[in-house]
Amino acid sequence: MQIIWSGGIPNRSIQALAKRKKTIYVADQKNFVKFPLFLSFRPFSPTSNLILEDSNGSPVAFVKQKMHKLPERISVHSDETRWIKLVDMKRKEGSDGTIRYLISNPSQQCLGSIESPSFGVKNPASKLIHYTVSDETGSAVFAIQLKNPMARTIDRYLGKLPFVCAAINLAFRLSHVASRAGGEDAVRLRKRVHLFGGRFAIELLSDDLSEEEQKLLIYAFIVVKVLG
Repeated sequence: MQIIWSGGIPNRSIQALAKRKKTIYVADQKNFVKFPLFLSFRPFSPTSNLILEDSNGSPVAFVKQKMHKLPERISVHSDETRWIKLVDMKRKEGSDGTIRYLISNPSQQCLGSIESPSFGVKNPASKLIHYTVSDETGSAVFAIQLKNPMARTIDRYLGKLPFVCAAINLAFRLSHVASRAGGEDAVRLRKRVHLFGGRFAIELLSDDLSEEEQKLLIYAFIVVKVLG
């Protein structure tokens, strides 16, 4: 049985119902975004158990996915129980070979998409790494650019080693920045200084973003980190 819950963060009674019914689908979740958010995943693991939390340590989103793959679907749940689904992000390949992930809620309403020429490339470090985020109409609204591509290459191979991660981040401040078409910076994904790799902060840089735009960029950054 699938249940549509159109409200805020589900309370304990809704969560208990979800446990009995296995899956509960959240059609509309209010007050989802409270910046800064903190993204982390377990180091030394072939599976990306990606956790997104707010500043109080409360779970916001959870993804269980193999690292550096191109899955057909990336499902985002509210926490590690995976009882409550927030969105699905499905892969779609264009006629020109580009790969994009379509972001939709459980009611199959399209929220937007993210695409990049680096998706599926074995060695994207040799290319200019950037991503295009489009809204529900297919219009490009944001561009996500990787800062310090060389630092990313070093971090990908050595960043999970103790102390090396902290040294790399102190030296290069590895980050992705989402900007509007006009060039205004909107949201930043920045790697945090930590003994082990896999910890990031998502920071709001502009007060002009709507809640829908904030959510769209959060989901886009989740795709960026899952695909690595």
